Amino acid sequence: MLPETINSALVLGCTHFPILRGAVETFLGPDVTVVDSAGTTARAVQAELRIRGLTTGSAQGNVRFLATDEPRRFAEVGAIFIGETVQVDDVERIDL
Repeated sequence: MLPETINSALVLGCTHFPILRGAVETFLGPDVTVVDSAGTTARAVQAELRIRGLTTGSAQGNVRFLATDEPRRFAEVGAIFIGETVQVDDVERIDL
């Protein structure tokens, strides 16, 4: 016999999924914990930069994007993810 409550988790394993997190959580309901790997990774990188003394404490700086997609498309979609305009000139297409 199954317990009345099953503790479940879903890991969003791709950097593209956080934009869908709200819809996924609504679909799955409150009994499933949704873990955002992109957010977890960003916090781990931030901690490592602090440990190595590579943070400035300032939000100023230049942003450059490296993408496997075409720069114009990346700029359009990227703006949705980061919540601000991405300039096409700030995107460099690379091959992996």
